[in-house]
Amino acid sequence: MTCRDMARIGLLMLNKGKWENEQVVSSDWITESTSPQISVGEEFGDGSYGYMWWSMDGEAFESTGLSRTSFSAQGNWSQLIIIDPVKEIVIVHRAYKKKIDVDKLLTLFTKIMNAVV
Repeated sequence: MTCRDMARIGLLMLNKGKWENEQVVSSDWITESTSPQISVGEEFGDGSYGYMWWSMDGEAFESTGLSRTSFSAQGNWSQLIIIDPVKEIVIVHRAYKKKIDVDKLLTLFTKIMNAVV
């Protein structure tokens, strides 16, 4: 999957399932699937988990400037799509390293959010 593909998925989610003014995914499903369903501990990144989407409502991400309504898709090798509906931003991160230090990712997100504010 390319960065552009990932960004398109992020934009579809940011726009509550609309693509070019056409509702292609139910907005109710977007809301339900990205809402916290179960809480997860710090060992799994803090926050909550929805239906295949991570809710970034934990304290770990608060310092980055992302809102507590942010959510993300997380894949293998640090592949990420982060959507912040409050700040109306999509962040795509691709990497080819099996494990990237979480502190480095948080620093990156903080720098991105500081640049867009």
